[in-house]
Amino acid sequence: MLQPNDVNFAAALQAELEHGWHATARPSQLPPEGDWAIWLMLGGRGAGKSRALSEWVLAQVLDGRRHIALLAPTAADVRAVMVEGPSGILAVAPEWNRPTFNPSLRRLTWSNGAVATLFSADEPERLRGPQYDAAAVDELCAFRKPEAWDQLMFGLRLGDKPRCAIATTPKPTKILKALLRQPREPRPIVF
Repeated sequence: MLQPNDVNFAAALQAELEHGWHATARPSQLPPEGDWAIWLMLGGRGAGKSRALSEWVLAQVLDGRRHIALLAPTAADVRAVMVEGPSGILAVAPEWNRPTFNPSLRRLTWSNGAVATLFSADEPERLRGPQYDAAAVDELCAFRKPEAWDQLMFGLRLGDKPRCAIATTPKPTKILKALLRQPREPRPIVF
């Protein structure tokens, strides 16, 4: 992993600025400006939601967040899509910000001490107790046990302004309807 004092770090950073995510993403794939708690990305297959979610997690690590929850419908989903998938964190992370994945601990660890823990919505009880300053949720509308959402929100309480980014294919679930009724700004982004 490149470190800030490495000779190649500046070149890697310059390349990222010129050709990286912020230079190539559609505006709807970038988080909204301002003060918000939940960013909801709605879109169909191939809309770029998973990539946007992975890039958001990487940005949270750079912004100083150290306790991140990754939540998907199943354990296989969180690993296969959010971590190891073609648009997953390991695939899109630049060398200088690439975490180490420890599958047995369900954990990604960055060199700066940030840790992302993997959770399955099928096991909402595992979300009891841990606390986070950021959370990334994939396919919220596909949760078989919606109480996982509640447990995640109870633990999202570290720091001054914890944030949650959600990427999901829309489906008229109670959770999605409740999120869409919230008066908070900015409004969800629809791809």
